[in-house]
Amino acid sequence: MGEDAGLAWAIRNEAKIERVLTQSHRRISVVVGPHAGVGLRLDRFLALALPRISRSLIQRWLNAGYARRGDNEIVSPKHRIKAGDRFEMLCPLPPGILDIDDEPPPLEVLYDQGGVVVVNKPPGLLAHQAGKHLSGTLLNQLQDVAEARGLDVRDARLVNRIDRDTSGIVLASLNEDVHRSLSNALQGGHLRKEYRAICTGMPEPLHGHWRQAIRDDPTGASIARQLHPSGQISHTEYEVVEATPSNSHALLHIVLHTGRQHQIRIHAAGNGHPLVGDWTYGPPCAELLGQALHAARLSFPEPHSGDEVVIEAPLTGAIARLWSHLRAGGELTPRERNADENRRLDLCPQDAIDEFLPEGWRRPTWLGDEELRELAEATGEWDDEPDA
Repeated sequence: MGEDAGLAWAIRNEAKIERVLTQSHRRISVVVGPHAGVGLRLDRFLALALPRISRSLIQRWLNAGYARRGDNEIVSPKHRIKAGDRFEMLCPLPPGILDIDDEPPPLEVLYDQGGVVVVNKPPGLLAHQAGKHLSGTLLNQLQDVAEARGLDVRDARLVNRIDRDTSGIVLASLNEDVHRSLSNALQGGHLRKEYRAICTGMPEPLHGHWRQAIRDDPTGASIARQLHPSGQISHTEYEVVEATPSNSHALLHIVLHTGRQHQIRIHAAGNGHPLVGDWTYGPPCAELLGQALHAARLSFPEPHSGDEVVIEAPLTGAIARLWSHLRAGGELTPRERNADENRRLDLCPQDAIDEFLPEGWRRPTWLGDEELRELAEATGEWDDEPDA
């Protein structure tokens, strides 16, 4: 255990730390122990005591005056910790934050050796914190595993990531040396990632390669990426495994030779075969939360021995049931994109509510109309009579 990790462990063992999530705030109370952390600056002490919260966020909270001592005096980030010090931080949350604090399903661990953990992520679970989603993610669950083993939770890290509505294999590490080894293997092309997907139509040829470059939406308004010559070099290999009787849909085996965000999804759609249920690049359906995409097989060099490790996660659940339905001649149930999906794709007309916002405000993609108004009113910057 490194010096910082050992100190963090000692601080958390000695200090009394309580966390409470209210409707509008996160309240964190800390009582310093008799030895561990004494003499440290408050900002460093809190970063060690609260490893699941980023240091930059802790610094913003302290600079905003959210930390107070037992006498209710605002305390500086430079304050030197004394034994028995008592602090409380009352930090405002984005509207709607409680919606994401439900317990995620238990981890399905496929491999757990030598600081390497491989899990089978269900669809709908975020891999890591994003936007207002501060908890209930796969990374939070891996931090729980690290903490239970007496490890520094900051060393729990994802080596590869898959989209929220994609299911399947995710590779993670629980210490820095293992993470460095696996990351080098990933960058060197020594990790082989294979997927199963259901697409619309029948790709031709039956075994081929999609190589269009991919870039972000240059306006930043949409989560959808674009195929464009100026983008990142990208390479997806696909093979048709099976087709429905009418060739209306195909089950694909896919090998990723590069790992760009949304790569499989945009390559499939850009070549005329959007993945079933992928509302970002094609029509949504009622049968799935999102795209019919599953990370089914992963091979990687074991960090200590170099031996190849092969992990498989067969297609199960909603995607497997849907494929059985389609190959038996069944059809999809179409649906319209909802307001949130349209907003994230920048497909909504300019909402009338936006004209009430102060100059320079931009609605985050995850923030709805009512939440936006609540936030603006709470900051005192809501304009009930906008200029015509």
